[in-house]
Amino acid sequence: MSFHPDIDKLPLETDGIRVRETIREIFRNPENGAPDNISKAGCLALAIKSNEVGREAGDGKTHVLWNAWCERFAPGGSGLNPLDFSEVDFRKSPNTKISFDLMRCGAVANFSGAKFGGTANFRAAKFGFADFSGAQFGGKADFGAAEFFMASFKAAKFDGSAFFRGAKFDYVGDFRTANFVGNADFRVSQFGGYATFFASQFKQAAEFTAAQFGGCANFSAAQFAEVCFRGAQFGGQANFKAVQFSKWVNFQAATWEELKGIDDEKLEVVEKCADTQGLAPNLFHRVDFSGAQFAGRVNFSNRQFLATTQFGCLSENFFRSQDVTLQLSPIWEITVGMHESKFDFSNFRASHGLLHVVFGVAPVFHGCKLHQDTSFEGAEFPRPCGEEAAASAYRTLKLAFAQQQAIREEQLFFRIEMDEEGVGHRIKGRDAVKKSQLFLSLREYGTWLLYWLYRQASDYGFSIARPLLLLAFFWLIFAQIYGSYTSVKPCYTWAENCQVQSDWLNYSLQQALPLPGFDKLEHAVKGVSVAWLVFHKTLSLSALFLIGLALRNLFKLR
Repeated sequence: MSFHPDIDKLPLETDGIRVRETIREIFRNPENGAPDNISKAGCLALAIKSNEVGREAGDGKTHVLWNAWCERFAPGGSGLNPLDFSEVDFRKSPNTKISFDLMRCGAVANFSGAKFGGTANFRAAKFGFADFSGAQFGGKADFGAAEFFMASFKAAKFDGSAFFRGAKFDYVGDFRTANFVGNADFRVSQFGGYATFFASQFKQAAEFTAAQFGGCANFSAAQFAEVCFRGAQFGGQANFKAVQFSKWVNFQAATWEELKGIDDEKLEVVEKCADTQGLAPNLFHRVDFSGAQFAGRVNFSNRQFLATTQFGCLSENFFRSQDVTLQLSPIWEITVGMHESKFDFSNFRASHGLLHVVFGVAPVFHGCKLHQDTSFEGAEFPRPCGEEAAASAYRTLKLAFAQQQAIREEQLFFRIEMDEEGVGHRIKGRDAVKKSQLFLSLREYGTWLLYWLYRQASDYGFSIARPLLLLAFFWLIFAQIYGSYTSVKPCYTWAENCQVQSDWLNYSLQQALPLPGFDKLEHAVKGVSVAWLVFHKTLSLSALFLIGLALRNLFKLR
């Protein structure tokens, strides 16, 4: 029997609920502990009773009894009287009736390993440190508008939808290796300090629209199906290293006005917080997508990148060699141990020990302003599909780098754009043939042939070796042609009793390199057709032009 003196300090009645006597009755059972030292059984008994008397008193009052006790005996920030629901099975009666909506859960609440069957209702609940690591949510997990100082959902499994819309994590939100089987909704949520979704899995749609990450956001090695970060704000470094996006991903910028309609009241709070921290729904600070794989569409339209932006390569050993320990408080420490996730890299394309960024579809950066330290080194792009949208996407990147005078990157996207345009003309020619449009098909196929020749002969003006080889080939083959106008049998690989004359080679070289000093050879070979001379000079000068163009591009001359 408990006669704790502070029980008498509780109100007799709140919202029609007999608070003091009900709590006194709960703690008469010694298995429930004392009001200021509650046991696991006491936590369950109090939660069940609070829901029971709350429902009897009317809708929306299931939290009243609980909060009255918590305010007196487990105040937030004290670190005293932690709540223990670890390993509790909420799928069994009478636990199934417990709802935690609007409840204040003190400084420490332990739900690690807990199992929930139907809807786990924590809407608008308030936590200090909440530990849901390893918890299993069989139905909907509703944490809408919940507030956490620190929260761990490490290795938690959400079989139903995970609803965190408008949730607030003041210091840390830890979702490492969490498994989201259903849809995940983090719209207009706030992460004030460190947010980590390292190696988490999202098997259905994930929504981070208008989410706010005030500090570092770590999504490294996460796996997404379709995901939306439209209008999300990133104040610190955003890590998306080795992330797998199996479907589409949207990082588009937005205005605050465009984001209205999700949760206007919460959006107003997010906007005010963004103004004080210098955040905006169109800005990226430091962001790293090294080793990421984009299987579907990816859209960064109208984003402004203010710091280093990486779409480059990543060492395969990166996640196995880094440990970052964060001492968050005397009661909680997390080690972001990259090796402990046992992440499977087998689906990644790797060469020379590096994970490459892979785009399955042309990335869209329309209207973006890139930072001068932006890298696509080693990135792999899809085979040309011939769509105008793809050519336009690469053209946008080419022009963005041209503005920065980043010539290497500009050249990269120029070549990819040319490939897309060439394939586009071939597809148009094929379609014209199907429609019996002869003139149009000839024009499109002719244009495609020019693109193809330009690519094969010089890699669009970036290869020196190819036109050099062509120039040498033209020199030798036309020497044979010029020699055929004499009585001497020309030398072919299969010919016998042939004779090579230097005059042929000199004359062929004269046509290829029309330099002073070769005039005396003008009549070395009689009867050569003018057509051959014109054709030879045209081919040789074209090869010389391509060599000069490649040298210009090599040394980044304007």
